[in-house]
Amino acid sequence: MINARDLILLGLILSAMLIAVIWPQAGNPFRPFTTFFMMGLLFLSFLPISMESIVRTALHMGLRLIGWLLLKLVLLPVALFFLFRAVYPDYAMAALLLGGASTGVVAPFFSSLVGANTALVVLMVTAGSVLVPFTLPVLVRVAAGQTIDISFAAMALILAQVVFVPLAAAEVLRCAFPAAPERISARSYSISVFFCVAIVLAVFSKYSGHIHRNPSMVVDALLVALLLSLLLFAAGMLISLGECPADRLAAVISLGLINNILVVVFSSEFCGPIEPLVSAIYCIPFFCSIVFLRGYAGWLAGGVTGLRRK
Repeated sequence: MINARDLILLGLILSAMLIAVIWPQAGNPFRPFTTFFMMGLLFLSFLPISMESIVRTALHMGLRLIGWLLLKLVLLPVALFFLFRAVYPDYAMAALLLGGASTGVVAPFFSSLVGANTALVVLMVTAGSVLVPFTLPVLVRVAAGQTIDISFAAMALILAQVVFVPLAAAEVLRCAFPAAPERISARSYSISVFFCVAIVLAVFSKYSGHIHRNPSMVVDALLVALLLSLLLFAAGMLISLGECPADRLAAVISLGLINNILVVVFSSEFCGPIEPLVSAIYCIPFFCSIVFLRGYAGWLAGGVTGLRRK
């Protein structure tokens, strides 16, 4: 069930969006540090999880993990592209890019809040970030007939910096100072909230002018973002039927909480205004999903309790 901390998080995020749109200068100080904020979020998420538990989860999941990645990075984006091309063609490319994005770096933070299998979510973040520089350009080329004019090396470098540097730093800290992770984790919630707010301020301040000039496009982009999130969350629920509650939550989080900030970064380089705008607005269903995730976690827990009573 949603609690006071969730409401505070949601209120701060929505307030940051509004402030950035009305007063974009508020986000300017944070723009150069967006990547570092993403790294900080993952670092805090990695701290409570040992490399051993990540490897153990990978071995345990086996083919299921491969199947989830195939669905996440190939099958879903292609299906979403052709669905939107049939009903909302102007937003088909946005659906392909967002549908094919890797799991977002904020996902492990949300996973820890609702009691999901965070090690599994971390695996989806890490493996998806390694694979997406290969899969997404190919999907755009094959499905949409366009070429992403972006350096693979540059994209891989960004992803390696965002994912593997925090992972290595957390492991080094855990080995060198065994007591430090627990102390830092005790304060991780407030730090993570700050990082999330800073990222939202940075992203929305950049598109403030476009939002003011194209209010009707913003409404369409919001509707598309909401529909995409519903479809992605529904896919996560379907593929995890029969799993334990923690893994079912992990599946929903891994598919629905995507790295939309990364899509904002590189779609602004080679696409028109629609794709980066939809990607930025996806922050709204992304952060509001905490309400759904709390409810889904409670429903799963209630189902397990009911089965035990029987």
